[in-house]
Order: sequence, then structure tokens, then C-alpha cells
Amino acid sequence: MGKVYIEDDKLVVKTDNGIIKSDGTFYAELESSKIYTIDAYSISFLLTAINKVGVIYVNDLIYPENHVYRIFTNEALKSEIDELKDQLDKYKCLLQENENLKRKIGRLEIIEHDNRASIKKLELLTDKIKEYNSNPKIFWERIKM
Repeated sequence: MGKVYIEDDKLVVKTDNGIIKSDGTFYAELESSKIYTIDAYSISFLLTAINKVGVIYVNDLIYPENHVYRIFTNEALKSEIDELKDQLDKYKCLLQENENLKRKIGRLEIIEHDNRASIKKLELLTDKIKEYNSNPKIFWERIKM
């Protein structure tokens, strides 16, 4: 059984009696009754080379032990890129909104902190006035609140 594969971006056909490389340095006879095996990468490469369109995309995420070769035509790739650009634009808008919200929250926290500090000062002042007014030794006029 022979084998067909891509090596250094060139088609190689391995037979029982030799190896045929596309650069013409080797030759072998191809018998019509022989069966040849070809791997998925070589099929992908051949399809894109023969059709003169498309891109091979290797996806390792689906099956970690095996590669999945996806062949995109130029139009499909352009569509995929446009979709990714749209997603990127949406993501950038969300990031900007997030940054704006963080700034608003930061300003609100500063205002809240200032308000808490003012309330604390007011409570301390009120306590001092109450303490002053409750002193029986003081003969002058009490502070009205």
C-alpha cells in the first residue's frame, strides 16, 4: 500500500518501488491496482492548492488528541473575519461602558465617603453641643439645636 502526503509544501507519493516528489528528483511506477492512503492535512492542503482558494484552519479545541482541519473558502473566511470584527467592536464598546461605570462608581464612592465624613462631623458636633448644654455649672445661655 502506498502513501500520499505533503512534505515541505510539496506533494509526495510513496509507492512500493520508490518515492515520487513534485520536484522531479525521484520517480516510481504507479500501478493501477494499488491503493494509497492520504492523511487529513494532505487532503486539506491538496483541496486548497488545486482549487486555488481557501485557507486551512487547524482546530485543537474539539478533540485534543486529534486535529480537526477546517477548509474555508476566501468568501467564508472574509465572512468569518467580518463577524469576528463585529464581535470585537461590541467587546470594545462593552469595555468602554465598563470603564465609564467604574469611573462613575469611583466618583460615587468619593461622594459617599465625603457624605459619611460630613455626617460623622455633624454627629460629633451635635454630641459636643449636647454635652455643653447638659453641664449644670454653665450659667450662660444654652446653644439651641
